[in-house]
Amino acid sequence: MQPSISNKHFIVYLLTWLLLFVAGFINGTIREFVYKSYVGELTAHQISTFTLIIFITAIVGFVYRRYPLENYAQCVAIGLTWMLMTAAWEFVFGHYVMGHPWERLLFDYHIRDGRIWVLVILWMGWVTVFVHWVKTRPGQKFSR
Repeated sequence: MQPSISNKHFIVYLLTWLLLFVAGFINGTIREFVYKSYVGELTAHQISTFTLIIFITAIVGFVYRRYPLENYAQCVAIGLTWMLMTAAWEFVFGHYVMGHPWERLLFDYHIRDGRIWVLVILWMGWVTVFVHWVKTRPGQKFSR
C-alpha cells in the first residue's frame, strides 16, 4: 500500500491538525479555569489528557467521515505527521519562543509521577488508524 494522498486530503488533514491544536488550547483553558482548583493539578492534568483524547477522536471521526483515507498507510502517514508536528510545536515553541527550560517541557512526560501527556502525543500518531479501523469494519453502519 502506498501512502500517497491527494493534495486536497493532505491539506484537509493539515488543517485538521490546526483544529486539534485549537481543541487542545480550549481543553487546557477549561482545565485551568473550571476544575483544576477542585481536583488539584495532577488530577486535572490526567482528566484533561483523557478529555483531549476524546475531543481529538471526535474531531478526526467527523473529518474522516467527509474525507476518508483510503488505506492504513495513509492513516499512518497522517498520524505520524501530526505526532511530529505536535512534538515539534511543543518543544520548539516552548523552548525557543517561550524560553522554557527543557526540564519544564519534559515535566508532563514523567509517567511514574502520573504525568500522562505522552498519551496525547502517541494518540496523535494513531487516531487516524483507529478511526479508519472503526469506519471500515465489516458490518459497520457508519462506514464509507
